[in-house]
Amino acid sequence: HYIARDQQSHQSDVQNSLQHRKVLVVDDRREIRYLSRHLLEKAGAIVDEVENGQQAVEYVENGLKVDCLPHLVLLDMQMPILDGYSTATQLRC
Repeated sequence: HYIARDQQSHQSDVQNSLQHRKVLVVDDRREIRYLSRHLLEKAGAIVDEVENGQQAVEYVENGLKVDCLPHLVLLDMQMPILDGYSTATQLRC
């Protein structure tokens, strides 16, 4: 009984924390982007997606110009063109 309430409370907290938050999903696999988008949108997030790290860097650079950055970047670490590790390093700069 208490476990079910705790689980519901946790799910509610997650949904509240993602409500109207902009999330960028970065993954070279279309099915992973699709699944991530579905779950995040179900939790109330606004989701954009790109296929590789270079596109993610460009997305964030463009967002800086118009003051519209994602609140969260969900990043695959093994991608072609620019892997997740290198992407994270560039995004931190």
